[in-house]
Amino acid sequence: MKKILKTVGKVLGWIVLVVVVLLVVILMIAPNMAVKVVNAKAGDFVNAEVSLKDIDLNLFRGYVELEGLTVGQPEGFEGDPLLELAHAHVKLDVGSLMKQPIVISDVVVEGLSANIIRDTNGVMNVEKLAKTPPEPKEEPEEAKAPAGEPPAVALDNLLIENLKVRY
Repeated sequence: MKKILKTVGKVLGWIVLVVVVLLVVILMIAPNMAVKVVNAKAGDFVNAEVSLKDIDLNLFRGYVELEGLTVGQPEGFEGDPLLELAHAHVKLDVGSLMKQPIVISDVVVEGLSANIIRDTNGVMNVEKLAKTPPEPKEEPEEAKAPAGEPPAVALDNLLIENLKVRY
């Protein structure tokens, strides 16, 4: 009996060790993967080129930090990028994700520059930024679920430094 318990203990110990190592590897790789995903897929959601230099994620502490976000001009507009963000970070209370309100304790935005342009037809570049979603297919009435209320959010601190808007 002792030998079986000892073997089970060793197996469980190895499983726990493997899970911990995998978690560490995932958390180390996640920011690099996130930057690649943003740079590859953000253009699918907006009519402009989007690039991100770096992202720092700490999911256990509820911390996200962005460096060097750039959103280019939509098609038909030229000049400086529509949006450039030097640095931003968000800190939230992870425990509040399971209840209402979601508590965001800190949002800091530094070095935000926006270039708003109006073309000869009076259309602004920010209006052309959003891609039009495809028309939804008609679903039977009973299949449609009622839309829920958006979650309540409590923001404790917002700081914006070095904001430039050109129009």
